[in-house]
Amino acid sequence: MSGDEPSWNDAQTTFDDKIEFIRDCLRRCRSQHASNMCRPTPCRPLRLINVGLDGTTPRLFQRHRQLRTYAALSHCWGTRQLPSQTTRSNVHQLSRSIPPDILPKTFANALEIARRLQIPYLWIDALCIVQDDNQEWQDEAARMDAIYLGSQLTIAATESRDSSQGCFPFKENGGFEDGEIFFRANIPPDVHSPETGFLVRVYKNDIRRRHEESVLSTRGWTLQKQLLSPRFVSCMSPDVHWVCRVQHRIQCRVSIMVFHTFGHVGLRFSQLATRLITSPRPKEVRLARHMFHDSWRRMVNDYADREFTYASDRVAAIRGAIRYMHRLLNDDDNEPILGLWRKSFALGLAWMRISHRQDRSIRPLDAVHNLPSWTWLACPGQAIYHHWKWEGLESISGEELYKRTQIILLDYRIKWTSAAYTSTLLYAYVRVECPPIREIEITPFSPGDQHNPPYFHVFGENLSYPGGGSEQTTIPWRCAGQFDAGNMTKGGRYPCMLVKVGFLILEADHNAECKDESGSKLDDKSEGPLRARRRRKRIPEMFLILEKVEHDGTHDFGGLVSREENHDEILVYKRIGIAHLQSEEGQEVFDTASEKRISVILV
Repeated sequence: MSGDEPSWNDAQTTFDDKIEFIRDCLRRCRSQHASNMCRPTPCRPLRLINVGLDGTTPRLFQRHRQLRTYAALSHCWGTRQLPSQTTRSNVHQLSRSIPPDILPKTFANALEIARRLQIPYLWIDALCIVQDDNQEWQDEAARMDAIYLGSQLTIAATESRDSSQGCFPFKENGGFEDGEIFFRANIPPDVHSPETGFLVRVYKNDIRRRHEESVLSTRGWTLQKQLLSPRFVSCMSPDVHWVCRVQHRIQCRVSIMVFHTFGHVGLRFSQLATRLITSPRPKEVRLARHMFHDSWRRMVNDYADREFTYASDRVAAIRGAIRYMHRLLNDDDNEPILGLWRKSFALGLAWMRISHRQDRSIRPLDAVHNLPSWTWLACPGQAIYHHWKWEGLESISGEELYKRTQIILLDYRIKWTSAAYTSTLLYAYVRVECPPIREIEITPFSPGDQHNPPYFHVFGENLSYPGGGSEQTTIPWRCAGQFDAGNMTKGGRYPCMLVKVGFLILEADHNAECKDESGSKLDDKSEGPLRARRRRKRIPEMFLILEKVEHDGTHDFGGLVSREENHDEILVYKRIGIAHLQSEEGQEVFDTASEKRISVILV
């Protein structure tokens, strides 16, 4: 971390101050970051806005053979006041001139920033795509990754809730949060420092994360823009944040090399891919590919919690990130499969819908059709990975067994009407090999439902707390999970598919008597009773809760079922939930010791 001379003389900085900071960052990045990491990838968007560097009125500019230098705008469309848009009825008019009075404040600010930086063209989604031309929208949305990869600079209206607020909306206290202060301190001059005072800003929390917690970072489309843009500037108060693939600079002149920061999950993802996958050393490439899948699932956690003006965009807006990472992985055997990846498909199934205790009703994902049950994209609420943190888990005694997934992807069939992710999905089927399906009686119960995720009653276990007391420090129930449609209201018998068997866990048996070295019984308040308890061995098992799908025996599921197979014997299921339970060693619910495996189609 380093600092330059401050660019402010007061608690507030002017629009001109902010432009000067951005200009300085852009100049330094172009001149000092000699590597290819920050260099835009050449792209020819269908349309750009000529910002009018020659003093003319801005206008739409149709694609030309010659490459054009352009910036791009990232902004919230909002829900109350949608931005000005290009339509079939006004596209020709806007190609002649874009009247200033139809431009919302955010668009006008972005045009001014581009002009002041001497960037001749600007790309704004609402204006550069004809919004009521469905085919054009699908085509341009499908190449959104190329557009942002090709941008000289992405200007982000980070704190604006819609396009009417401008790139730097008014904020109480100038953007300072409660507890943050700005003051001048006077010091007597000496021979080493003739200055008689200095300026002090005290920020709350880590200012590097300020731009990650903004309004814009709650929006779905912006994640791929944050990930793909070679240079990304967050327009904020009191400080502008500049992030390129080498450096994160803040207007208060804090400067951090991006490899030393723990910034936005998309930024971490980009750093991992760019730094390791492009390395000439095979060992680092293998490490990057191994780490990639964990990073991807963390990015899904972020993305799945974001909001969209149009719910159907949730699928389209992830396409750019998927395509970009697939190219960087440079691994033809690791294909993306609707938000999952071939080489980690089993772990990709291990997502879980979550809900907040204050609001168990999760917003519906309407307008998205034909998505298969097995992808997190189909979840009607927020889906997360890593709820049950098995990775890196060690037993108390240091005995660590292996972890292994139990599902093998055999093949898949996915068909779209046109471009993947931006057109209509016709079907998506996967065929997997797994241990035999086990039916489990799953029943909700009141105390268990108070947890998130809720605990289920399984296998007739005793639901009372040991000893019957209320001062319980551990949860005694063995099975927790969540149904994809929300909390269950009544029990039933469900077919279940084992996904993963975890580490061996050694834990204290609270029902066992505590004894000292001589064998004398100790009560629970005696010193060191837990060390004296008998240890129980636990095996965590994660499984999908399924529902059988009846079929007429003639469906070939996109070619997954061959003519030679008996179609009536094909097992077809859809996913309806996920759960995790802990079993005593030797009493595991699923049989993994047997060599018997079955083939199942998931829809």
